[in-house]
Amino acid sequence: MELPFTEAVCNVLSDWNTADLNTAKSFYLERGPTPIEQSLSGAHVLFSKVTLPKTLPDTLEKLGRAQERWLSPILNPKERPPYIGAWNATAMFMTALFGQPTLATTQNSPPPMLPPGGPIFAGLSLLHRAGILSRPPAGSELDDASFEPGAIYENNGLFAELCKQLPDWSLVDVHSGVYMLGTKHPHSGNWV
Repeated sequence: MELPFTEAVCNVLSDWNTADLNTAKSFYLERGPTPIEQSLSGAHVLFSKVTLPKTLPDTLEKLGRAQERWLSPILNPKERPPYIGAWNATAMFMTALFGQPTLATTQNSPPPMLPPGGPIFAGLSLLHRAGILSRPPAGSELDDASFEPGAIYENNGLFAELCKQLPDWSLVDVHSGVYMLGTKHPHSGNWV
């Protein structure tokens, strides 16, 4: 992740402004700048509605409780901001685990829920077709499709199923591996 992108995102979420929004949108990938703008707009609305802990939760249980508060307005179709689908509803909790690697190594099952959709959906689909998973993933490949909250829980169950097969791995390890398997990003061949 590029530092100027991260700075622009933090700035625009703290104080909505066109300059930082345009900087953030300039880092678009294969789907163009619109998903970045819509995701930031939706996140800005959510941060105005949901009170999260002042400090980063330091247990899986505390992260799970914070995620429940975050998901509350998202699960209500009348309150859910546009473009906040399963990925955007859960990604910051995965980021919180990346920021606490020792804690992340202890996670073998939810909570918190990790993001489905996109490359995760494709990777889980490949693993199911190969007979490694007991069932196909729920939901859809695109995060802007209709929001299916059950897909978050079902696909996290699939991560846990994989984690049981890999005793030295955590759920974040499994998620990262499934992402690598399912991504279509043109530079992914150089990521490892």
